[in-house]
Amino acid sequence: MRKNSALTLIELLISVILISILVGAVWVVYNVGSRSFQSQWARSGLKSEAGRALYYMGHDLRVATAVTTSSATALTFTADVDGNGSNDTIQYAWSGVSGAPLNRTLVTTVPAIRSVNSLAFTYYDSSNNTTTTPSAVRVVSVNVTVADKNESFTLRTNFDIRNL
Repeated sequence: MRKNSALTLIELLISVILISILVGAVWVVYNVGSRSFQSQWARSGLKSEAGRALYYMGHDLRVATAVTTSSATALTFTADVDGNGSNDTIQYAWSGVSGAPLNRTLVTTVPAIRSVNSLAFTYYDSSNNTTTTPSAVRVVSVNVTVADKNESFTLRTNFDIRNL
């Protein structure tokens, strides 16, 4: 008697079903990982943009020689940011509309942060009391919430104005 070594139709169907289940499980793991990566990538980009903007704002404020406007959503001051010996007027302003950019104006207006949900500048005098008088400002506190799609976070920092 000769033994038949070929697969039966039932064995073939069971193999196809098991491979399909295995491929489906691998696809689910890959898809979840891909979505997580994309979400973290977007969040990282938004955090980097906001952090970079606050870094440059801090640099500008630390060399400020005078604050000329101090409101809750706008700050204007003079500083020699390019080191040429003459003061430039710099403004950081937000329209107050959720999703609008925080703009930086030196010679031209460019977005410092592209999607701001809320922004509050708070000003302190030399005694660390809140003030609304531009000439009395010695410390600027910034509280900004940024968002992009479903991601949002808040950054808070204080800047000492050294040249006043």
